[in-house]
Amino acid sequence: MNFRYLTPIALACALTAGCGGDDSPTPVSAKELCFSPDNSLIGWKADLQYNEGKSNGQRRISMLQAPVAGDIGTLFPGVTGASDTDPSLRIRVTRSYSTSVLLTGITYISTLERVEEGRVITFAEHLSYRTYSRNTTYEPGKRDLRLELVDGATGSTATQQYRVSTDTGPSLTTPNVEQSTTFLGVQSIETPAGVLEACAFESTTTPLHVDEPTAPEKIVEWIYRGVVVKTDLGAGRLNDVLTSGEVNDLPIK
Repeated sequence: MNFRYLTPIALACALTAGCGGDDSPTPVSAKELCFSPDNSLIGWKADLQYNEGKSNGQRRISMLQAPVAGDIGTLFPGVTGASDTDPSLRIRVTRSYSTSVLLTGITYISTLERVEEGRVITFAEHLSYRTYSRNTTYEPGKRDLRLELVDGATGSTATQQYRVSTDTGPSLTTPNVEQSTTFLGVQSIETPAGVLEACAFESTTTPLHVDEPTAPEKIVEWIYRGVVVKTDLGAGRLNDVLTSGEVNDLPIK
């Protein structure tokens, strides 16, 4: 038996040969373990600090799940069919501070999302950094495949296609992209914030119908309590690991 991928409760049961009969505790699902049960609600927040592997820099991210404020069309140009009065639309505002060599200052990212039958769909993102700003829209919407896979079997995969449009650069629209995400299971990982039983996901994003072949972009993320606690972008890139953090004013662990 590979104990590395067992949740704490499952590990205790395996080592003691217990947890049988009517007194067995209710098993903890991967979704309960790795995604806070309230992280889709208005008011959910997190304050996190990371080490950036390549630069040895420190990065701090604050997240707040807040309702849409102001005119959606102004904040997210090009987004159609959206209304300030639509209760199913919300914004997650991410404020990040970095002291790395590559990026210093404060970056604000606002994400326009909709929740449909347990699915989280992202329609647009607004990014601003100093004097730079960028709006990105996803058509017909980019789903969070991690939430759809988390309670499935280890190795299960989901795929989606969407078009990415931006209002910067010489080309306003990129080709369609295909994203494939695989649930790698619950893994025990060591971080400066502690040993965490986190859900691991590998995502591959591939541009479609391009003139010049482009290598797929791969990323592995480990998620605990609804936040990414470790990221592996591959050799030579910034691979983050959580050093400390709070979710809803409580320590991450």
